[in-house]
Amino acid sequence: MRTRWPYALLTLLLAWGVVGADPADAQIRAWTAHGWIGASHIGNPGFFTFFTNGKIELKPTVSPGPGTSTLRYNVVAVDGLYEPTTATGFRLVVRYKDTSPDAKIVVKLIETDIAFTGTETVKLTFDSSTKPDSPNYQSQQASACGAFIFQTKAYRLEVAFTQTPSATSAAKLGVHGFILHRANC
Repeated sequence: MRTRWPYALLTLLLAWGVVGADPADAQIRAWTAHGWIGASHIGNPGFFTFFTNGKIELKPTVSPGPGTSTLRYNVVAVDGLYEPTTATGFRLVVRYKDTSPDAKIVVKLIETDIAFTGTETVKLTFDSSTKPDSPNYQSQQASACGAFIFQTKAYRLEVAFTQTPSATSAAKLGVHGFILHRANC
């Protein structure tokens, strides 16, 4: 009978990623989310249309005018966010649609100190009104310096869909997804 332990050891090493692992893989690991997984926090969840392709849009039947509806997304610790790295900050990529200067989407990365004070700190802000309006979905990004400390802090994305008093029913706001990863400042 032949011994199988060398094959078992090789399989175990490959499963652990010790043999054949590409060091570049560690640099591209990121937290991602589709738009439709957000939890409605402020506003009416009936204000949104959820699509099977991951998109979520403010319903066109929502009365135009001032108002904000907010969704929250829990950011969880994935390898690319919490493992030691030489990166000194983080980058958020947002795939969204904003068709009007009278409406905007603001995405905030919020850190909550759950171990000591309970204080909340905005670590990064993306504002679609600082980017070009488009009838199509587009991907834009925002960056900030800092680190994730999942041992004592919790993180979330807070996405606010806002219409100004002059917004018309033609304004369309939507989010398709997010990518959050470590980056250099």
